[in-house]
Amino acid sequence: MPAKRKIVKRTPGKAAKRKPAARPKKASKADGLFSVKKHISQGHILIAACDLELLGKKLEDGDLCIEIHESFYGGEKVGADILRRLLEMSTMANLVGTRAVELALDMGLVAEDCVIVIKGVPHAQCLMFC
Repeated sequence: MPAKRKIVKRTPGKAAKRKPAARPKKASKADGLFSVKKHISQGHILIAACDLELLGKKLEDGDLCIEIHESFYGGEKVGADILRRLLEMSTMANLVGTRAVELALDMGLVAEDCVIVIKGVPHAQCLMFC
């Protein structure tokens, strides 16, 4: 037996109103990108990286303050795969932002209890020993 169809009565002359389909949130150009700058001194490689959207911001929370300067963090715009490779070859890292710190946590470079949070933004520094 075929399923019964529901009959909808429409008022003559009026078209049925449809709700527009929900559009997915557009990803900003900063989604998933990092600003990374490599600093080399006395044979050591320091990688300064931040979530791209944090570049140029100042975060203050009580006694804690960090300025995410273009001169220190500003460099190449890269994805997670390139940042991971740079961190693997570095001897030090300074990281700001949820994605940057999460990547270092996933790599085992940073312990969770070594991450500080300033205005809701994670920050970590690490030294890699050979």
